[in-house]
Amino acid sequence: MRSTKLVSLRCALGGDRMTYNITSAVLLTVLFHAGQGSAANIWFESASETTPLTHLVIEGQIRPGDFEALSEALRDRGPSVQAGYLYSPGGDAREAMKIGTLLRSLQIETRGPRPYFPIHAKDDIPLPQCSSPAPKVEANCLCYSACFLVWAAGANRAESLVGVHRPAFDQSFFASLSATDAEKAYEVALGEMDVYLDALRIPQEIRERMQSTPSREIHKFVTPQSMNGFAPAYDELISARCNLLTKQQEGRYWVLNRKIRQRRATYDEILEEDELAKRYKEAMVCHSYQSLSMRVDAFSRHYKIDYARRIKGGS
Repeated sequence: MRSTKLVSLRCALGGDRMTYNITSAVLLTVLFHAGQGSAANIWFESASETTPLTHLVIEGQIRPGDFEALSEALRDRGPSVQAGYLYSPGGDAREAMKIGTLLRSLQIETRGPRPYFPIHAKDDIPLPQCSSPAPKVEANCLCYSACFLVWAAGANRAESLVGVHRPAFDQSFFASLSATDAEKAYEVALGEMDVYLDALRIPQEIRERMQSTPSREIHKFVTPQSMNGFAPAYDELISARCNLLTKQQEGRYWVLNRKIRQRRATYDEILEEDELAKRYKEAMVCHSYQSLSMRVDAFSRHYKIDYARRIKGGS
């Protein structure tokens, strides 16, 4: 009988721990890799001409080694990197989870292709839309499989069109396993992903859809509102530091703003809009500052570099 090893998986995102037994025969480095190929293309683009902020772009298949390359690139760029644009058909799930963990620890936002609904479409299935920055290869305007694992880790997640399925294994490896070892390998893969997705508070219905979709297929969907925006802890922290408007107040502000532009607002509504506008602008400035401040602190702790001093012009 083959010896067993006790494998303990610890997710750095939330400190959760999961322990279980598996046979050492199935704990292989090829576990749920998705074939071979070239590494992802990692590059940066200025967010705008009026800001020093930059955007990260991860394009193409995610392969082993991408995490190390990305970590070094982000170390050099520093906390000016605000968001990561993800254009990938998938790839290595383990590498994707390492990348996701890195982006979350550095407080970097994630954005995939935006959903676009053509006016004359015959169904309700959206199309992916990628621009500013756009992928260098148009066919990469998607975020499927392992790419979703990276998107899910964003400190602030933008609504995106994504695709999920079950863990995909190297076919030659998986075909060589006995039914018993195949089941164990599959459970190990799900176990690792469960720890990761638990820490990110990914809704159960999304995870059930992942497990029910064969690896040879893709379930596409627009990320629900419950998954978009800042992670709850960060949202509450920023809210505590900034006098943010409630959703009702923000909605009221835009209604009044529109009425003023249409010259239909009363005098009292003009005064109300003016007060809400001041609060809204102050909150947005505070929100941007706190997001950057949190990112500077996160980069400094992760890389053990005083980025705040660098930003101020220190050596």
